Amino acid sequence: MNDSSFQAQLGEPKEDMLDWPRAPQEAARVIQSIASKTLWLVIAGLLIIGSIAGATGGFFDKDSFFHHLLRDIGIAFFVGALITAIYEMYARVRFETMLMNSFLNAVIADWSRQDIWNALKSQIIEKTVMRENFRLAICLQPDKRLLPGQMLLKMQVSYHLLGLRSESMRVKIEHFFDWHFKIAQHKLPCFNGVRVGDKDIPLESDAFNEQGEFMYWVTVPAKDKGMVPVTTSRQEVIYFPGVNCFVLNEITKGLEICLNAIPDDVSAFVTVRAHPNLKYRELKLESADDRIKIDDIVLFPGQIVELLFQPKEQVAQAAQEPSRVNPAQ
Repeated sequence: MNDSSFQAQLGEPKEDMLDWPRAPQEAARVIQSIASKTLWLVIAGLLIIGSIAGATGGFFDKDSFFHHLLRDIGIAFFVGALITAIYEMYARVRFETMLMNSFLNAVIADWSRQDIWNALKSQIIEKTVMRENFRLAICLQPDKRLLPGQMLLKMQVSYHLLGLRSESMRVKIEHFFDWHFKIAQHKLPCFNGVRVGDKDIPLESDAFNEQGEFMYWVTVPAKDKGMVPVTTSRQEVIYFPGVNCFVLNEITKGLEICLNAIPDDVSAFVTVRAHPNLKYRELKLESADDRIKIDDIVLFPGQIVELLFQPKEQVAQAAQEPSRVNPAQ
């Protein structure tokens, strides 16, 4: 199955899809410009009337009725001008936001479908936090507690949690296991430790439940105002040869994957799905250059880091067969 994108052309080429919303968009901008200029003229008129009223009141005695009346009228017009100016700025920002949302909804609905656009907004655009400098360190080793054909996979996951809003927010951090391989007598899979900010979370706390989920509320600073470092250590049981999939549940920028330990007769490969340049990249202990480190990569919720472990003999045999296009086949 080929998951790569393609373009299909049927009949005559379409005109640029961005052209069709241009007329209503320009009309809206013209109307908004006229309304804005009229409003500023009204503000200027209020200021002029207020100034005239205040100056006229100065001609009367300070204790007279007309002096106080004209002074109050002048203050009222100045306050009215101030409130109108504040409302104009608020209305302008709100109008621009509504116009952009309307424009995006129209374009995306024409390119795709409205329900897909709604799902995209809820899963990506409306996200309040993201992960940065995501690092995954792995260690694969045999374990006497496990059955033949099983191995113990240790992983340390660390990243920085950053806010995407203009104010600080409380968000819930979530990490979880795949429980298809549970060995209750050895308490596997399990977390070995979790650190959020400068606080170590006790493993017996309510943040961990029996379903292998870690859920913890934390306050994330406003956008560009700081970050919260998060580190988790875990152990899982995998089949060997076999695959372990790590699912990302937040927008993630910056990826580093390194190998800390592995048996001499085992090869490890990494695939990031779906990313065209990260397919079956081999990790090796003897060379630091073989780690995966990409600072400018952006991954989205639902993308998967797939770890494939195979005997080196099988990898060498596959490399000699022309029909084998990758280690997984």
